[in-house]
Amino acid sequence: MDDDTTVSRGEHSLNGDWSAQLDQLQARLLAAGEGWLVWCAAYGVDPLGSDVDELERAALALRDRGGSAQEVLDLLDQVGSTTGMWRTSEWLHLRRTILTSADAPLTTIQEFIRLPGGVLRTHGRASCAGPEPCPIHRPSGHPLRMAPMAWRADVGLLERVCQHGVHHPDTDALAHLRRNDADLDVAELARHHCDGCCREAT
Repeated sequence: MDDDTTVSRGEHSLNGDWSAQLDQLQARLLAAGEGWLVWCAAYGVDPLGSDVDELERAALALRDRGGSAQEVLDLLDQVGSTTGMWRTSEWLHLRRTILTSADAPLTTIQEFIRLPGGVLRTHGRASCAGPEPCPIHRPSGHPLRMAPMAWRADVGLLERVCQHGVHHPDTDALAHLRRNDADLDVAELARHHCDGCCREAT
């Protein structure tokens, strides 16, 4: 009788541990799902019709905001299971590579900026350094530095949209192309129907 009682209590303790762990897992995945819905609403993404690239953007944004390694993996697992992405090799690759290790420090490596014309993937603000201006994080003093940005996907060029709705090639983006792509005809890229807003005042 005493032996039976001991076994029964042991089983109860084991079941209680499993139940507590299951509750914790459910709470984590629920939080991950809610975070995904909030991110999708902010960026105009269909939470059930999304792709792995959009999930990667959300995961990297969570990392950049200081999310833990476990929170990032929970996001991938929850969205992967909900949308069926887990069946794809792209999701599996993302799951394996999003963190270098479970305890790796999470630093800002890149960021995504949603612009008219597409989504621009660029380096993160924390890794933006160097003597030259950066059109995203440290623009020079050109006249349209505060104007809204747009992405011209056909040629891969960042533009600024002046108050008259005219798209002007971003001055710092053109300078970057001149420094880094000797074979590119930057002068041709710079040609546009200018209304004078991108010119320095004299």
